[in-house]
Amino acid sequence: MALNLSFCKVARTISDLYKDLFQEDGANYNGLCSFITMSLLGITSLSELVRTVPGSMSVSSLSGMIKNFDGNRFMRRMRISILKRYKGELNPGDFCFAIDDTDNKKYGKKMYRVGKWKSSKGIYFGQRVIVLSLVNIKDGFAIPLDYRFAVKKGEPDY
Repeated sequence: MALNLSFCKVARTISDLYKDLFQEDGANYNGLCSFITMSLLGITSLSELVRTVPGSMSVSSLSGMIKNFDGNRFMRRMRISILKRYKGELNPGDFCFAIDDTDNKKYGKKMYRVGKWKSSKGIYFGQRVIVLSLVNIKDGFAIPLDYRFAVKKGEPDY
């Protein structure tokens, strides 16, 4: 899959909106552009991202960047931009909330909230992420509003 220059320009334009959030956590602009491109192309793994995007950082550098990222500030910024964009144009009948859980089948000693989980495909070891989205039924798109890592019943935070 070859990337054209206009696609890379879109990724850089989106990255410009959020680069100040990532710089505090030690992330660089190249890594942020790589993650935006990963999202836009629907790439599911970091190794696939490195193979597809020529200017991308290494898998280990991208993994380290993810560990230090505070996602809550990013989600707050996204919610504010959504409210500004739709100010005065919202019809409550066009929207509904949706909750979805996503499996992250990666694990390690330093990973947060890792455990055994059951899914429709069987039991796996990794993380489970719960995502709350605002769904526009009329236009057919979803806007993620918040996310949390699922907690096992035996953990003190349950």
